Amino acid sequence: MKKFLVLLIALFAVNSPAFAAPQQAPAAQAGQSVQGQPVLSAAPAWPAKADWVGQQATIVPAKLYASASYLLIFPEPGQDISGVDQLFLARKHIGQTFAIQGLHKLEKKGAATQYFWKLAGKDGAVLWVRDYPEAAPSALPFALSGEIEAEKQVIAEINSLVGATLWIDRNLIPAAELTAKVSHLSPLTVTAFKSAGPFSEAYSLAFRREDGTPVVWTVAPTGARAAFSNSQFYGLIRSGFMRHEPQTLFPHWTQEDWRIVRAQEVRVGWDRDKVILSWGQPQTAPMLVPSGPEEDSYEWRYGKYHLYFRNNQLMKIKIPDPASVPQKPGEKKGVKDLPKMIEITEAKKPEGR
Repeated sequence: MKKFLVLLIALFAVNSPAFAAPQQAPAAQAGQSVQGQPVLSAAPAWPAKADWVGQQATIVPAKLYASASYLLIFPEPGQDISGVDQLFLARKHIGQTFAIQGLHKLEKKGAATQYFWKLAGKDGAVLWVRDYPEAAPSALPFALSGEIEAEKQVIAEINSLVGATLWIDRNLIPAAELTAKVSHLSPLTVTAFKSAGPFSEAYSLAFRREDGTPVVWTVAPTGARAAFSNSQFYGLIRSGFMRHEPQTLFPHWTQEDWRIVRAQEVRVGWDRDKVILSWGQPQTAPMLVPSGPEEDSYEWRYGKYHLYFRNNQLMKIKIPDPASVPQKPGEKKGVKDLPKMIEITEAKKPEGR
């Protein structure tokens, strides 16, 4: 009887719901949500990026850190991972090439759909890079094989400058980016181009001044401004340096004119060419000056300086009267109390502007 009771209790325990093994939830099907869980499924690539599928993509530093693109990289689509962990994950794969296997969408009831590119590496590593339909390709942390080849061509073009003489435009190249003092429009001989390759973290051009002093110009994400790629760095070179002696462009100017231009000063009576070569393009588009006809009277502004032209001639230079400018930080004045303007005949561009 005792053995019978033990056997009966054992059979009851096995069949009791309290002792039963937990039931597995049915597997989620593509496009269906189970109990509100996110569902991942393949998605057609957007027309502008349709040809990405099957291409090679390389994780590159300059794009990775532009607008913190490393925050778009995940080990699993939509995984809750901190920004620091995303950074470490991204840095681990810098320079590695992946095959773009396609676009996927992650859907969850009550939440916006998220899109991820699946990147597969030769070593079996898989990365998921988040993207947006309206996002520009430049916003992503990887570069396609075509971009890499284009960057290599630009590198070759920059290297061809070694040995050439360039004249620097200090209106476009800040002093903070130079390792030695260089005056406006002075000649520099290119001695080397430094880059770790396509889409590097920093770009440098080494020069030699006329007196032999070495000068290095570097643009990096931690500097005054960030170059996005070798191509953009080359754009800065072309805009900030001249390939020809500036004086040959305007041979009729006097030596005194050139002395003043190189000192980055302006004078009443000058034409626009002298002003632009001395101070660069104005910070504002030409504005109509009420006192003159629209076709030949306009105003250019450079910080506090207001330059008034008529018939291509600088007629006036005005600056706020220091006595009418608020003296205390944060002090505000009404419209009637705006600074009064005083007229001057010459001005020097402030250092560093």
